[in-house]
Amino acid sequence: MALNNCETTAHFSWASLSLWRDIDFAPDRGYGGRTNYCGASEWGDVAAGSYYFKLDSFSGGDAFSAGTVNIYW
Repeated sequence: MALNNCETTAHFSWASLSLWRDIDFAPDRGYGGRTNYCGASEWGDVAAGSYYFKLDSFSGGDAFSAGTVNIYW
């Protein structure tokens, strides 16, 4: 997963992201967090399925945006 053109309302330094697998009728499975510096984050080899990532926190201000989010498998 890669973020591009990251911005915050102050000076952006990093974003904390976590990866989750969507599991029907059961709690979703967490794959841990990564600190992203507006580039790539890797979680290694994960099983096939439906996934989503969560923005847990970020530096610099009270709003965060990324121009493009690319997901690579």
